[in-house]
Amino acid sequence: MTLSADLTINLKSIAHNWLLLKAKLSSGVDCGAVVKADAYGVGMESVVGALLKVGCRSFYVSRLSEA
Repeated sequence: MTLSADLTINLKSIAHNWLLLKAKLSSGVDCGAVVKADAYGVGMESVVGALLKVGCRSFYVSRLSEA
């Protein structure tokens, strides 16, 4: 038996969720995003691009080579 699955990533939802988290922080507090392991397999370039558009400027990786 072969199983398959499709994964749909909504980049607008990722950006929206980041904005919701940022809104809960005090003024002047940085809100970053963890994008290690190719944004957990989603695609670092796509995720970072979506987050950059809404103002995220701090990104965290697990290895220097991912930066």
